[in-house]
Amino acid sequence: MRPRWISQLEPENPIALHLLGLVAFQAGKYEIAEELITKATEIKADHDEAHNNLGTLLESTGRVEESITHYEMSLAIEPGIAEVHSGCLWSRRSLYA
Repeated sequence: MRPRWISQLEPENPIALHLLGLVAFQAGKYEIAEELITKATEIKADHDEAHNNLGTLLESTGRVEESITHYEMSLAIEPGIAEVHSGCLWSRRSLYA
């Protein structure tokens, strides 16, 4: 569950939601982080950084196949980001390990 104060700040600002999601992720609040970053991608479907970070979050919680989907979405938007290529490759590798 997302704290009420977040809804009062910038409830439709994808950049704010993404950044708040990253703070929640770093604090180990994975459910809140996923909700916030997902909302950011729903508002701004071409937010490549949010898709990449959602991929990282999902991978870190063991949801590798879902993470690959978001890494691929990020790459479709911004294909030149080496960090995303690396994350996607590591996720794919872990599926077959």
